[in-house]
Amino acid sequence: MEELKKFAKGLSELKIEFDSEQFRQIETFINEIYLFNPTHKLVNATGQQLIIKHFLDSIAPYYILKGLFANYDENQIICDLGSGGGFPAVVLAIAFKKRHFVLIERSEKRAQFLQSCITLCNLNNRVEVINRDFTQIKNRYKIVTFRAVSPLSSIMGLISPILAEGGVVCAYKGKSNNVQKEVEALNLSDKQHKWRVEIEEIEVPFLDSERSLVILKKDN
Repeated sequence: MEELKKFAKGLSELKIEFDSEQFRQIETFINEIYLFNPTHKLVNATGQQLIIKHFLDSIAPYYILKGLFANYDENQIICDLGSGGGFPAVVLAIAFKKRHFVLIERSEKRAQFLQSCITLCNLNNRVEVINRDFTQIKNRYKIVTFRAVSPLSSIMGLISPILAEGGVVCAYKGKSNNVQKEVEALNLSDKQHKWRVEIEEIEVPFLDSERSLVILKKDN
């Protein structure tokens, strides 16, 4: 499979090692994307662009996330909001073999797709899919991830009730200078919390566009 070869080349550039089982899981996930994409509209990319813009984009901040995750016990669940087509959550669940994840997705069709992927990839023992809008979630999590185009000022107020004390939000974003403007708007609009923010520039193999990972913690 050419897509799997491209993913492997990207991993090599990122100096990330996957074992044979992890590559099998990635291949299974790719096949499920192709099977369901025509009806579920999961992603707007195929072939190498699918791998670059979604799979490698999801895994690119691996070492930054690994360092963050190390601050929290392995029993802490990583909560991914609006998981949609499984990015970054399914890729991260495959990469971090000892970590537990919960994937929140409000679309029933996409939640069913995610559950199919989790089952076929043999991730049921540590990955759960919840078909619900994340504003309805009552649990609180130490680690929250999301990958979306929504401005931070419009989404962080909704995420705040889900974030446990001492927790961290990891947001996949674009250009760091644009993100800085979002951060400024966030701290102007949120009257309850002051957010401590780190912006890490990310290099995604074979991708021309700038990417960044925004790490947010709130001061109560």
